[in-house]
Amino acid sequence: MKGAKKKFTIVCLFLAMVFWTAAGIWFIRSLSDSERSSIQIGEAQDLAKASEIEIPTAEATEVDSGNSGVKLLSVDLTKLIQKNPDTAGWVQITGTNIDYPFVQTKNNDFYHNHSFDKSYNPAGWVFLDSENSKNLTSEHSILYLHGKIEGTEFEPARSMISSSSWLNHPEQFVMRTSTNYSNEIWQIFSIYKIPTTQDYLAIDFESPAEKMALVEKLKGRSVYNFEVPFNETDRMLTFSIRYDDEYIVAVHGKLVVPEGEVVE
Repeated sequence: MKGAKKKFTIVCLFLAMVFWTAAGIWFIRSLSDSERSSIQIGEAQDLAKASEIEIPTAEATEVDSGNSGVKLLSVDLTKLIQKNPDTAGWVQITGTNIDYPFVQTKNNDFYHNHSFDKSYNPAGWVFLDSENSKNLTSEHSILYLHGKIEGTEFEPARSMISSSSWLNHPEQFVMRTSTNYSNEIWQIFSIYKIPTTQDYLAIDFESPAEKMALVEKLKGRSVYNFEVPFNETDRMLTFSIRYDDEYIVAVHGKLVVPEGEVVE
């Protein structure tokens, strides 16, 4: 009996050692993912040469009165493109930590688990739908951040859904984008958390009625009534952010500074 008990104890100790070793490796790897995401974001922001420029007077009225002080964001992407040729532009949501370059490839899978430098990282990176026009001229442009974001520098991007400090400041309800083609402002008209779905991912529409039906559905889901008018000729930008394994946060905006704004 003593021999059997001793063997059982040894086996238990061995299994415990294996478990805690595996747990330690998982923790270190998760910490590494978080640290690498932070480093990647910092490096990207250092490489980007960003500035703000005034909205041309003729177009300033397009921005709702609550956002009258908002300026265009202009980012020189040259060094970022040298580091990663997939670089397509920059996105920023005022009042949040969302201030990143976005990329685009021929598929929507790679940047689910790769960083800006293309190294493997479950935190992923912000990417533009592969079917979208790189200059954001599609009827509906879609940005994704669908990697594993828990514990990374991307995590606070999802907190805006419950941030009263953000929702109580209408001047922050805009997304600003900058590409090599244009600088644009998108007025946010809907934000919500929802189980993973693809019912808002249409890029082109068969008719204006189909487009407007989608817009009304998205407005109906919003946790805040932004009271932003939308017509069938407006272009739309969606930022789809992973919340957890079951939910995503969707942020929808309409273009309010017209197409063709010259990059300075």
